[in-house]
Amino acid sequence: MLEYSGAYRGNFFTLTYSGSNYTQRFLKNDGVENSRINGVEILRDTVYIATASGLFVKPVNTSFENK
Repeated sequence: MLEYSGAYRGNFFTLTYSGSNYTQRFLKNDGVENSRINGVEILRDTVYIATASGLFVKPVNTSFENK
């Protein structure tokens, strides 16, 4: 099983592959839902989200919850 995370058009998601099947899970995107996401980095217990409108900082423990 493989799991990938990504961002597309202001949405965060994970894709989990198992053989030829996959499932997607959308994550909470509070504060950046209509922003162009340029990058996401995790450093220690903080997630940094670079967008066209600024830098957002969130704790890791609340950043990867289901939408």
